[in-house]
Amino acid sequence: MFTLARRYSSPSGSSNDGLVGWEVRPIGDSSRYVGTITLQSEATLNALTVEMGKEFSALCREIAHDLCTGEQQVDAVVVTGKGDAAFSAGGNLDWLRSLRHNPVHANADLMMQFYRSFLCVRDIPVPVIAAIHGPAMGAGAGLALACDLRTASPKPKILGLHFTKLGIHAG
Repeated sequence: MFTLARRYSSPSGSSNDGLVGWEVRPIGDSSRYVGTITLQSEATLNALTVEMGKEFSALCREIAHDLCTGEQQVDAVVVTGKGDAAFSAGGNLDWLRSLRHNPVHANADLMMQFYRSFLCVRDIPVPVIAAIHGPAMGAGAGLALACDLRTASPKPKILGLHFTKLGIHAG
């Protein structure tokens, strides 16, 4: 059995008070369900940070485990960003700029850990849909592209891959 309103815990102890939220809702009047992962940093346009990556990867691992063991039952998972302004502005630029004096090999290791913390969405064993309602830039675009399907609003400049402008690799 599973609990319809089950909420996953973030390090702060609440599922929707952290940087990443999780909610399960029925699909219409049916007995089928969809889960929603929400990036919850509206003030930063849902910019991806190391801390958010830790919450996101822990949540994805827990969802995958619960789906495989039958503790949770959803037919699909939607990934979206909180607010109307952006799906995700990408990696936090202040953090990226702080890395500029590090040796290349150290940054390569840091960036691979950072990317893996979001690419773990690929481990969820049901279809994962990116609901892109605003710009998805850099690592945010990478997260959207890692999902099985993407649906986007008609806003211009919905995906931006500007890694070379920042002098970093695209993962």
